[in-house]
Amino acid sequence: MIGPHCPVCGKKIKPVPIDENASMELSSLYALTKRIQEDLVLTVGATYKIPVAAVRGFNIYGPRQSLSNPYTGVSAIFMSRLKNGQAPMIYEDGLQSRDFVPCTTSSARSF
Repeated sequence: MIGPHCPVCGKKIKPVPIDENASMELSSLYALTKRIQEDLVLTVGATYKIPVAAVRGFNIYGPRQSLSNPYTGVSAIFMSRLKNGQAPMIYEDGLQSRDFVPCTTSSARSF
């Protein structure tokens, strides 16, 4: 199959860009708490004239990362499979890229 397909039903899907100013439709309690944390930081910064930034890290990993925590995402899934002698499962065409940031870098320390 060429191009993105649904991993459940196999139908071809078309990615749709989302405007940066679009309202957020939160689908989980986890997403809601992340949004509230960002809003809190930005509000404190604006109130007290403190320069702040809301940074959304994706796939930050380290040597003591829990492989059983569901919030460690694809890193934990890949590592668990590799530790058990299995190849990582790659869906669609495998061309999507992600940043994997080690926790020892300065960008990861901003968290």
